[in-house]
Parts: sequence; structure tokens; C-alpha cells
Amino acid sequence: MQSLVARDAVAEPFAVINADDYYGTVAFADMASFLNHQVTPQRYAMMGYRLANTLSEHGSVSRGVCVVNEQGDLHHVDERTQVQWHDGSIIYRENDQSFPVDSNSAVSMNFWGFHPDVFPIIETRFHQFIRESRDQPKAEFFIPLFIQEMIDSQKVRVHVLPCPDKWYGVTYREDKPMVQEAFKALVENGVYPHPLWG
Repeated sequence: MQSLVARDAVAEPFAVINADDYYGTVAFADMASFLNHQVTPQRYAMMGYRLANTLSEHGSVSRGVCVVNEQGDLHHVDERTQVQWHDGSIIYRENDQSFPVDSNSAVSMNFWGFHPDVFPIIETRFHQFIRESRDQPKAEFFIPLFIQEMIDSQKVRVHVLPCPDKWYGVTYREDKPMVQEAFKALVENGVYPHPLWG
């Protein structure tokens, strides 16, 4: 688990993201503010993206649809597979049936904010995972499952930070031109410099 590998180099509140996704500038600014002013050993954060801003036009995707309580904290995540646009609305398919999903639903795209006190907790849980999965070479230690266990045991609260940014990823080969055009527009609008690396 990459975040656990970095434990000896991280002494401050920190964020965890997927390396191959684009999360948007607002998301990083809002998470930085949370980590600088609100994070505690018992209070973490997750960026909650609007479902409609995370879908592909070229097929279905899997998304973690969040249930958020009245305080704006994460209650649990419903893993939905085969989420897609259908006649201007969003549906997910399960057992050969289709169900509607609110396009404004918050979804987790694996952008988390943690206090460094989480490291020994992760390490203990990861060792347990290794023992339980020693005969399953393809088993994965998923952050959302670990977080859900901590929420259910009332060890932490996870605040959902609403994110207006559009998330970009190349789920299908056909997504690539759209993502390239989106990045080009970001540069042209001055969000990022040109050239990006100099």
C-alpha cells in the first residue's frame, strides 16, 4: 500500500489520490484548506464529486456512490457497477435490471485527506489483511473498505467536501480525444501554464 510505504517521510496531514486521474484545481485547494485547518486524528475528509461529472460518454463505469448524513459526513459508500448515461439520465445495472441514480449524487474518486496518526492504524489493519489473504495473490487492500470499518466502529468521521470540478480519466480508448481537448482548454484558459513543464 503506497501511503503506508511513505509513513516515515510524512509527519503532516496528507492527501491520497490515484496517480492516473485528473482531479481539478478546486479539489486540491479545498483539500489543502481542510488539511491545514480542520483535520484531526478522528476527522478525515474525502472529495465528493458530482456523479454526472465523472462519467464516460462511451460506456459504463463503476462508481462508489456516497450516502452523506445531515452533518455532511460520509455514512457509507454503495459500490455501483455499470453506471452510465441513458436517455439523458443516469442509471446503473444490476442483475439484469436498471435503476436510476441522482446525477447530483456525491461519488468517491479516491481523493482522501488523512491525519498522520492514521499510519499505525493502517499498518495494523494491513498486517491483518496479509494474514487473511495469503492464499489470494490478486487480493487488494482497498482504502474505502478500511475507512468504512473505521466509520462503522465510530473511530473517525469523514467529511465529504463537495467538488464542482470535472474529473477526467481515460476509461475507454474513445475518451482520449475528449480528455486531450479538455487539457488543451485548461492551458488556453490560463489554468495551467504553457509549456506545462519548463
